[in-house]
Amino acid sequence: MKTKSVLAYLPAFALLCLVQTTAARAVPAADENDSFTELRTSLQQLPVEEALQKYTSALDNDSDNLRLYDLSSAVASRLYREGRIADAVDLLESVCERLQTRTDTPGEATLLGRNISSLLAYSRRLELEGTAQRVATRIDAAVEIVGKLAAAEDPAPYVSTLAGLISAKATSLQEQGSIDAAGSLLTEYVNSFRSQLGDNTEAAIRGVSMLVQMQISTAEDAPADALREELEADFGRARKLQPDNAVVMAEFLRYRLSQASLLSRERPDSATRMISDLKEIVDASTVAEHPLVASSVRSLASLEQRIAAARLLLEMIGKPAPAFDYGITAHGDSVTAESLRGKVVLVDFWAVWCGPCIATFPHLNSLHDEFHDAGLEIVGVTRQYNYEWSEEQGRASRSTEEVALETELAMLEKFMDHHELRHPTVVVPKESQMHSSFGVTGIPHAVVIDREGIVRLVKVGSGDANAAAIHDEIARLVRQ
Repeated sequence: MKTKSVLAYLPAFALLCLVQTTAARAVPAADENDSFTELRTSLQQLPVEEALQKYTSALDNDSDNLRLYDLSSAVASRLYREGRIADAVDLLESVCERLQTRTDTPGEATLLGRNISSLLAYSRRLELEGTAQRVATRIDAAVEIVGKLAAAEDPAPYVSTLAGLISAKATSLQEQGSIDAAGSLLTEYVNSFRSQLGDNTEAAIRGVSMLVQMQISTAEDAPADALREELEADFGRARKLQPDNAVVMAEFLRYRLSQASLLSRERPDSATRMISDLKEIVDASTVAEHPLVASSVRSLASLEQRIAAARLLLEMIGKPAPAFDYGITAHGDSVTAESLRGKVVLVDFWAVWCGPCIATFPHLNSLHDEFHDAGLEIVGVTRQYNYEWSEEQGRASRSTEEVALETELAMLEKFMDHHELRHPTVVVPKESQMHSSFGVTGIPHAVVIDREGIVRLVKVGSGDANAAAIHDEIARLVRQ
């Protein structure tokens, strides 16, 4: 099977795998007045170096306290935000090493899986020789540990964690150029879980669903359709084997919801029909009131809202663009109605804190370089988010105090210079309705408008598919 890269997809997927586990909670509920809560609070409030020292000291002094291992991501996140990616990776690697010497329960396995997922995510941002191999070694060890536990005991509490670790290992293999090996690994474990459907149906269908959905997300169109058919058959078998099992039903609903979500933006009517079918299936089941099933059903309402928003975006196509609120222009010449008249316009709604927005910057620069002279104007649109520029760290950071507009504008100038952006950004007033009139519910949100002011394309999110669609539509419009 030919696969696309899993690199952008894996971290979020692995996290999803890990939080869906039915294992006992790794971290017991805490009394809000206990010492653990005080530690957790102080790790957020202390200067980052003091927080790191306090956390590692706590681990050294109380290494049997499982709660402590659940705080690693918070400290690593602070290190990352301070630009100390190597320190974040070192911390997470140290925590994984500690856990690998003691993991023999479902809760400990869950903690190990979470930390491995975080380690992989941060290490991918660190371009240091040998890092990828070190992380790969950690992942391999974790897979072996959790795999042995699942084989020796009841596999159910370990399946979600093991599936997440297999996903991480597949990503690690791809990063090292072993794409075929990554695909073979996923297929091997899918088949292994699938073979257990008759004996350990509940656990097996969870593992099959997680890994096949990863295969679907990285496959070309035809193989992806075949994988969906196979997974539907797996769910059909599992539901027949255990028709009254709430976990099986919940996994089925989660899968169908994910497919409806994929359809929601481009084919909202199909997504609506899928939701209607799901409601009928749930109503006819004996487990409709089970908390797991009820939780999935509640997600239907949220998806229906997204589908309604998607319909509004589709309805914009072919109609005059909503009114602009020009506000104040940062970075470049002022944006006005006159400056955009007769131009092909790409409106990019974004924010400094938005990683996917930043991921689109190279593409925006490429579009500017290719089409600006032919009549393209790219206009960023953002709000005030209370950020300022840190000269010491060389980056934008959120302030705990109110940031004046002039200060935030200066931050945007430096931020956009740092990313070598060619186009200006409009900072709309706080009371502006421009985001809502353009149907913005998530960013990046790109709108392509032709020379007559008619909306021709709307895309939400980053990624190669959206980038290609925007490029092709602009190329068509500038020729007109």
